[in-house]
Amino acid sequence: MDQTKRYTLIGVVLLVLMVSAGVGYSLLKQHGYFAPPDVHTLYGEWVEQEVPAYSADRIEINDNGIFHRGKRVATAFAFDGEYLRYEFAGVPYQYRIENDASMVRLGDDYYQPMFVRTIHPQVKNEADVD
Repeated sequence: MDQTKRYTLIGVVLLVLMVSAGVGYSLLKQHGYFAPPDVHTLYGEWVEQEVPAYSADRIEINDNGIFHRGKRVATAFAFDGEYLRYEFAGVPYQYRIENDASMVRLGDDYYQPMFVRTIHPQVKNEADVD
């Protein structure tokens, strides 16, 4: 095979690869694969498990921020789809979201409490709007 045919073949293969990558990216983007995570999936009340009810931590997440035992502790937080992060009084907090109903507080090597969502926020549909 002479050098001109080899360069032509390489060019065609590269062109096919670039077109395939572009089509694949477009399809993934169209189906929401690259969409940012929806923070509303975290909204609700989360209660620490496997501790006495009187000492269980309670966290509420809503449009106004993060509330711990009824007091707002953060108005800004980060959520990347897997981890929830915020800071309160200079202390960083991080939670790993296990599924839509449970999350684990990370940080301590010896104790990582599990939280379960007990209250989901009310979702208004268009018929409820006055």
